[in-house]
Amino acid sequence: MRSSRIAVSLLILLSLPFSAFAVDLSGQSRTYLQTRELSDDTRLTPLYEYLNIRTDKLGTDAVSFSAGGWYRYYLQSTDFDDKDTGDLQYAYLTIRKASSNAYLNLGRVLVNEGALSSQLDGAAARTDLRGGFTIGAFGGTPLETGQDTRSGDSVYGGRIAHSIAGIYTIGASYLMEKNDSRDFRKEEGFDVWLRPVSKIELMGTSTYSAESKNWM
Repeated sequence: MRSSRIAVSLLILLSLPFSAFAVDLSGQSRTYLQTRELSDDTRLTPLYEYLNIRTDKLGTDAVSFSAGGWYRYYLQSTDFDDKDTGDLQYAYLTIRKASSNAYLNLGRVLVNEGALSSQLDGAAARTDLRGGFTIGAFGGTPLETGQDTRSGDSVYGGRIAHSIAGIYTIGASYLMEKNDSRDFRKEEGFDVWLRPVSKIELMGTSTYSAESKNWM
């Protein structure tokens, strides 16, 4: 089962020997036990486990790894749901460059580029350019289309922004997503952050959907 593979993978990662070089390892584990009774007197007692880990200095200060996921197990049988399930929410390798504030994430990542966001298996990168410009790009296989086969599924996009530190940031972003090689989601977005005076900040985002032809 996928949830079992997730748990085993995280345990294997935690047990890997890192004797060849120094590694900073940190993590957080949270366990929740809930109980509730439905209208037909059925009692549900799910046990939840949330695990997040991070390793820094993987041979160099520029490389790190982060992973997080959750697992749920019902302590009694249920007729309407699987007895256990889980999800690997993110697991990615980060490569950073000190100059230009650049980074590259490889793996399962949650991308937030201005007004648009996507969870995908692939890559995401961002870097600062000269003149106050920033550019970001991402691409891979989207998780939200995983209800059927992942064949023909893809997502890509990016954002370009300009800013003056402490005064304003204005960005424009684009996302194209396909399911079974057919258009599934196509959006453009705009975001703005403005500080006209020291104690006032204005923030806003707006997206346009090519499918519904509406703004949000």
